[in-house]
Amino acid sequence: MEETTRPFSGSLTQRMDSRICPTCHAGDALHTSHRKNLGETLTGIFFPIIRPYRCHGCNWRGYMGVMPIVKTNRLNLWINCVIFVVTMCFVLYQTLTYFGVRVIPWD
Repeated sequence: MEETTRPFSGSLTQRMDSRICPTCHAGDALHTSHRKNLGETLTGIFFPIIRPYRCHGCNWRGYMGVMPIVKTNRLNLWINCVIFVVTMCFVLYQTLTYFGVRVIPWD
């Protein structure tokens, strides 16, 4: 019989499956919980990176952030930094010209 493999294997599934309970520190008992009322539903709409979790070992229930599935590489980090710096320079330039400060002397 052929061996079937999971679609996501290796470190990806380890990161997706490894949740540790903050109370009893059980690694396999923590699972996502259903949103129980309107407040939790609105929290899920406005903050999609936060989900309710429940520990089946100690019955703890609370919110935790969603773990990232894909690690960002260094090139992506540098690109984001350059975009941030250019955006901040543009915002600073627009703010100074709005208040009448001459940024470029030959203007």
